[in-house]
Amino acid sequence: MATPLARPQALRILDQLVGKKIERARLGIAPTLMIEAGSLMTATAGDQRFEWYLWIQHAAWRIEQEHRIVLASNDDRGENDPGATAVLRKLATLTIQSVGLSEPANDLLLVLSGNTVLRTFVDQRLEGSESCWDLFTPTNEILSLGTDGVLSMAPARK
Repeated sequence: MATPLARPQALRILDQLVGKKIERARLGIAPTLMIEAGSLMTATAGDQRFEWYLWIQHAAWRIEQEHRIVLASNDDRGENDPGATAVLRKLATLTIQSVGLSEPANDLLLVLSGNTVLRTFVDQRLEGSESCWDLFTPTNEILSLGTDGVLSMAPARK
């Protein structure tokens, strides 16, 4: 069961991302963006994953480099597009320098090395229990932002 979190509690969790290197970045079915960061871990089933896994699924997002938008959730580019591939490859070499949640909707901001920024934008037109983004933590919990702008924490399913 998910427990609602206040913004300061969520920021304490997100602050643990600072200094972590992004190891993997990939696109899913639009507008999904998946980012993994931190050290490689081995799960109990022998599966390997990185400490932190950010899954942006029901939110608009964009990646900015040098104050220019280089990739966004509604771009007409797929995972096999050379431009998108280059941006994702570059993203997977950067380090998270700071994190933030903007008011009033708790949009996520990741400031990265290389003068790069990742921003999310809550889509409050979606209804139901969808989450805009989920952050899987090393402690096997999930920090989520609902489409209603509410932050929550829940145990990850095994």
